[in-house]
Amino acid sequence: MNDGTAYKQYRDLGASSALTAAGIADFSQSGSTIDYEALLDADPDKLFLWGGTGQFERMSRDEFEDSVLAFMTDHETASELTAVQNGDVYRGGGLYQGPIINLVWTERAAWQLYPDEFDRDAELFDRARVESIVSGAF
Repeated sequence: MNDGTAYKQYRDLGASSALTAAGIADFSQSGSTIDYEALLDADPDKLFLWGGTGQFERMSRDEFEDSVLAFMTDHETASELTAVQNGDVYRGGGLYQGPIINLVWTERAAWQLYPDEFDRDAELFDRARVESIVSGAF
């Protein structure tokens, strides 16, 4: 898995890369793309997508499902992916993050990766404490 900030939440949660496990070279460094056939070789059980320009992050979960996931579900090859069949395709977060946004994305990734272990109704970090630190009122 890449060492960049875009992957920090996954490293922190102990997640591994299905692409790496399948022997597929890290394509994120070069800015290249990967096709559905290569994804099918790795066949991840969960799939996190980045949109380069942040277009996925601007979408709500419903908008993402209605456009990206719906397209993949209807696609001849993408529909064969385990992650697509199980509805486990997610917005991957932004490419750059600081410590505060990392808290939010780590929380979201925990819910997505480990839904049986992390209650989606429970907050995994103290927002009031973060707010007091940011405002200098701690």
